[in-house]
Amino acid sequence: MTKSIRKFEHTPPEPTSSKFTCPHCHGNTNHDRGDIVYNGDNYVETIRELVATRCRGCDSYIVWSKTTDEGAEDDSSENNTSSDQEVVRIVYPSDAIVPLPSSDMPLNVTKDYKEASTIATSSPRAAIILLRSAVEKMCIHLGQPGKNLDKDIRALVKAQKLNIDQERVLKITQLLGNAGTHGEGTEGELDLNQALAVFSFLNYIVDQLISVPKQIEKMDRDASSLDERRKRNQQARLAQQAAVEDDAAILPQPGAEAGDDNN
Repeated sequence: MTKSIRKFEHTPPEPTSSKFTCPHCHGNTNHDRGDIVYNGDNYVETIRELVATRCRGCDSYIVWSKTTDEGAEDDSSENNTSSDQEVVRIVYPSDAIVPLPSSDMPLNVTKDYKEASTIATSSPRAAIILLRSAVEKMCIHLGQPGKNLDKDIRALVKAQKLNIDQERVLKITQLLGNAGTHGEGTEGELDLNQALAVFSFLNYIVDQLISVPKQIEKMDRDASSLDERRKRNQQARLAQQAAVEDDAAILPQPGAEAGDDNN
């Protein structure tokens, strides 16, 4: 039976949520939260800057750091004043919030994808720049020269290899990557949510342009093979039926010998 290429929805880990995608076993599982404790020779101390969550599915841990974002704008205040807010980020594993790359992703594209996943939380801008490079390599895989991303995208559209949504996804990645590369997008302007969206975009492109055609081709081969087998079985049954009819035709008819004796 052919497995579906569609995978479960990736739910990035959230410090306020107890159920999300585990970066270790990759299941959507429940997690328990607890403090990290330092056991010294003569004392035990809770490390206030760190917290851990443990997956109930595989018993693996995620380590989070707690820092204070000084001077953050308080949206709940009528005057929109600044206040100190606690910021919780994953420090281990480094690629915890990023969905796995598609199994059909070309190896050189996967290399950039995985490298970008390790720095997404610390530098979304750098991750987006790497993902733009991954898109360039993806275009090369799809038959383009890879010298100019804008021309490659337009050529793929002209060749009807991209629909409108797929073109928009590649253009968005290109524009965000350009902003990061040319210094137009600072870390404040290119944020983690944008980086995560680009990761999903790249998986979407691989899914639509490689995985789906690959599955269709396999299903077409399987269907053709089944049809050929059906035809062979039908021919074998017809041949067997014809042989039975031939055998019946050469057998003497009941009462034929008795009639000859009476004469």
